[in-house]
Amino acid sequence: MSKGKISRRALLASTAAAVSAASAKILPAQESGTKDPTKVQGGPAKEVGERSRFEKPKRTYFSSMRTASNTPLQDLAGIITPADLHFERHHAGIPEIDPDSYSLLIHGMVERPRMFTLAELKRFPAEAVTRFLECSGNGFRTYRNPEANKEETLQQVEGLTSTSEWIGVPLRTLFKDVGVLPEAKWFLAEAMDAAVMTRSIPVEKGWDDAMIAYGQNGEPIRPEQGYPARLFLPGFEGSSNVKWIRRLELADKPFMTREETSKYTDPLPGGKARQFSFVMDAKSSLLIPLIPSR
Repeated sequence: MSKGKISRRALLASTAAAVSAASAKILPAQESGTKDPTKVQGGPAKEVGERSRFEKPKRTYFSSMRTASNTPLQDLAGIITPADLHFERHHAGIPEIDPDSYSLLIHGMVERPRMFTLAELKRFPAEAVTRFLECSGNGFRTYRNPEANKEETLQQVEGLTSTSEWIGVPLRTLFKDVGVLPEAKWFLAEAMDAAVMTRSIPVEKGWDDAMIAYGQNGEPIRPEQGYPARLFLPGFEGSSNVKWIRRLELADKPFMTREETSKYTDPLPGGKARQFSFVMDAKSSLLIPLIPSR
């Protein structure tokens, strides 16, 4: 080879090496075990969509009992919580309920007691609202020991809150259908789970914005969120939003159930306790200095 010249073979070899090095920088996907998407036919359409295998959000649990789970708030995009990441809380596990055998009874201080099937509930004009839902125990770890929890994620600190689009029949529509009497001031909401969760709710809330929800984010409510139907009370603490709802009884006074006497009450000085406090306390001003940016 004469001075100042290069052979064709050497030129091709050096060019191939340069292209290979450049490709390694341009296609980092190769380093993660994937193939060049411009060189390989993609996968077919599926009956049910799924997340990219590179996205792996998950809920965390409080204990081995798994009676509650936290939403990974720090991993979400936007305000809507995917249904499978919505926080959950239950007292006796998640019941399996056949929607074909489901029914909702409304009775008590009404003119026309009635049993509604799920199909009958869906025949009424539906409404869709985007609202948050928050467990009454949200943030309890931080408020007990703020210094110890400064470095935890949003999921660990405030993960018992989620936002969804809820779809269902307004409770006022059902109240009109059964003819709720003027003397009725409270209604009992009873669940179909093994705990038979029950709460007394002011009738005013039923006439306002309460609903029997059967849809969430464009699909039927998930089992852990009350499938096939639940009571949804915008702005009221999670424990009053009874899931797997099966019965509403109208009365002129609260029912003083287990969940509003020995549970979900706030002790006060002088041997008294605050009951029927449904609206969640504002916490945002407390959270600002406690949650570091990530």
